[in-house]
Amino acid sequence: MGRKTKKKTAEVIINNLPGIKFFLEKRDVETSRLHLHTFFELEIILSGHGTTTINQETFPVSKGTVYLLCPGDMHATNACTEDTLTLWSFSFMRDVIPDSILEKFIYNSGTNLFTSDPEEFDHICTLADIISREQKKPASSNDELSECCMKTLLLYLSGYVQEHSIQKEKVIQKALEYIELHYRENLLLKDVAAVTGLVPQYFCSFFHKNVGCSYKEYLTMLRIRYAKKLIRVRGFSPTQACYESGFNSYSVFAKAFIKLEGVSPKCYVGQSEE
Repeated sequence: MGRKTKKKTAEVIINNLPGIKFFLEKRDVETSRLHLHTFFELEIILSGHGTTTINQETFPVSKGTVYLLCPGDMHATNACTEDTLTLWSFSFMRDVIPDSILEKFIYNSGTNLFTSDPEEFDHICTLADIISREQKKPASSNDELSECCMKTLLLYLSGYVQEHSIQKEKVIQKALEYIELHYRENLLLKDVAAVTGLVPQYFCSFFHKNVGCSYKEYLTMLRIRYAKKLIRVRGFSPTQACYESGFNSYSVFAKAFIKLEGVSPKCYVGQSEE
């Protein structure tokens, strides 16, 4: 008989029970299928030997290995033959942890996998034990002590992330360059986010924070700027400029044009001819 995979319940609990912000369980793993994460998950290996695959990279794991998985990560964990991995698994939503802590992991250019020494590992396990104890109390999954321990645990682990590996400037530069090359096409948010390695929802907040406007506003600005050039320099009609600059709807184009330029595309043509 083949080795069994223990069914994971964290996703069901996190996504379907109102008010649950995080969930902790201690479990034994022999093998797990490669799956996509829709929430954050921190795993702490307590015993055993095996491997974990994170976004097509495979790493050896054993007691003391800790790794954080972000939404959008692909992940699988497998114990060595005839062995079992025992681990703590924390699943949590973003609003449990302050952005100032999570950003270190989200924008880390490397993999969020760390090996702790015995003393550090004891501290990590102590925090996990407190959360486990509190979670067993009625309605305790969101209490202040548990959340405080989660924040402390993530803050503690963030010390492993080297500052030089947090390359926000490179992330945003990749996005801007990709948008500049493809804004005249049917450019999708998920495609731009994929270039940066971020899932769309986090890419949007990151983009706005670092550029000063939303992704959609920036894309519209580029398209209107190009449309104006087509009208002014190449003599395109507003309709031609609309579709050549990447818009799929003339009404959307006209509305955006008026908002940015203060005049309609047709009025702009008249001004350009004067």
